[in-house]
Amino acid sequence: MGNKVTAVIVTYNRCAKLQKALDIYMASKVSDIIVVNNASTDGTDDFLRTLADPRIHLLSLPENSGGAGGFHEGMKYAHTTLNDYDWILVQDDDAYPDIDALNRFINSAEPRDMDAIISAVYYPEGGLCEMNRPGFLPFKDLKQSLATLRKGNSGFHIDSSYYLDKRSCSVDFASFVGLFISKRIVEKMGFPDKDWFIYGDDLDYTTNFTRAGFQMIFDPKLVFYHDCQSLNAGNVNQKTYSSLWRAYFMYRNGVIIYKKLAGNLFFLVFLYKLLSWILASKAYEDKMKYFKLLWVSIKDGLNGDRRKKIKDVNGIVG
Repeated sequence: MGNKVTAVIVTYNRCAKLQKALDIYMASKVSDIIVVNNASTDGTDDFLRTLADPRIHLLSLPENSGGAGGFHEGMKYAHTTLNDYDWILVQDDDAYPDIDALNRFINSAEPRDMDAIISAVYYPEGGLCEMNRPGFLPFKDLKQSLATLRKGNSGFHIDSSYYLDKRSCSVDFASFVGLFISKRIVEKMGFPDKDWFIYGDDLDYTTNFTRAGFQMIFDPKLVFYHDCQSLNAGNVNQKTYSSLWRAYFMYRNGVIIYKKLAGNLFFLVFLYKLLSWILASKAYEDKMKYFKLLWVSIKDGLNGDRRKKIKDVNGIVG
């Protein structure tokens, strides 16, 4: 398999950070750069139209379709319109690759028989970006289930020693930051499901293809940086949101994915997550709105209902 890379970047109202990512990509040896603009209102479209690099392809969507919709459209364009790639590399607009590592990947003559490769993702200051730490299906066998129940998140995410020792390993899920997806996966699995809107689309897509038998490798020699706000105290379960509509999608999508992955242990996992979400209410001033949204997100999650959009959620919380 060759090393021809098409990058897909999804952006929404982060033009300055997008410019940094594009500067790096335009200086790299990637073949094509697809930017999916999710109806930004900060001048992103105007900026993109000033770029003369012929490798840049701009997809301007009529409304914000979230990360899920953006990656769906970007990968679809890469596969059906361009179709001249070996790997699709996906990332958010606030991330960027280590250009030397990316170019070494592209220039390498080393044969690769894996189907997907996930990079090591760090904060710009150097710490590990916890939200982008890959891992294993939490309940795929008895040993893994016990580790998950005993250790929580750390029981099914790769250990930090893999980063420190520069060791590769096989993983079951990864985020859409620094993820190289082979053409054979796209040909078999299609594109990410746009109905997730935000949160969970990457977990859903990667677990679908690893469950289908495709192999994904964590490669610490491939390095990305994610210039995002760190999680509160490093605890994923206690993450809070400045916009309540974000919490709705995280909770709703989380319930759906927990049902998919936990199987017979779903009720136990759900109770644990519900407790963490209730405790998170301490961070919100208007607790009535928070609990109203929490109730709706859980109800929709249990019913598998992914029809609500941002305007619907904002209508719930006023």
